[in-house]
Amino acid sequence: MNRRTFIRLASASAGAIIVSPSLVACGPATSVAVRSGAKTVATWFAKYMVELAAQKTFDTIVDFVQNQSNTEAAKIDAVNRQMANNGFTNNSQRPVYTQRGFYSYEVGHHDSFNGCVAIYDGQKNNLALAEGPTVVGLAKVAEAYRDAGQSASQAADSTFVTGSFQNPSRNAFSVDYNQPYVGYTNFGTVHVDYRTLNSTSGEVNVIVTDRQGYKEFEATYPLQYS
Repeated sequence: MNRRTFIRLASASAGAIIVSPSLVACGPATSVAVRSGAKTVATWFAKYMVELAAQKTFDTIVDFVQNQSNTEAAKIDAVNRQMANNGFTNNSQRPVYTQRGFYSYEVGHHDSFNGCVAIYDGQKNNLALAEGPTVVGLAKVAEAYRDAGQSASQAADSTFVTGSFQNPSRNAFSVDYNQPYVGYTNFGTVHVDYRTLNSTSGEVNVIVTDRQGYKEFEATYPLQYS
């Protein structure tokens, strides 16, 4: 299936994503979907890495840091401190993945379900951070690409962020993004926006564009949270 064919298939009529302090599950907003598999943002990130055929390089973030030079380790530690200042402190047992020479991992929030993803280049320069709804949205779009017959490489081209130039000021599930998350990809850009609908639901919108600004994919996924 080529990209143009995929564009015609890409309007999303997606099942709800259920989010709670202990659960994030993909599928219709029913108790059956919740019971079928509890998923935190960490699990969504792991699924995202599977869809992109990324390789698990280190079992933990500590292993990753300890295998770097002092200069590189200091760069990673600085990013981890930045995340910790925003409540993302759970970095135990978090694996580190590589995707085309880029490194990424997720750090959990102290609320036990949100998470922040850090992405680095080969010199361990931090290229981007992505949180909560953005991570779930990217994982869902990568899943949609693969389900439509696109390769892991094509999904990575269109959804894996190698630099961000716009970030919302807050990335919690309970508040609207004040501006979309916009990141660079190998294919072009990915735009992720999120808004709450009421006290227990919201929706994440993802748009993939090429380098000329032409839209390749757009999907809106409903979320439910408590």
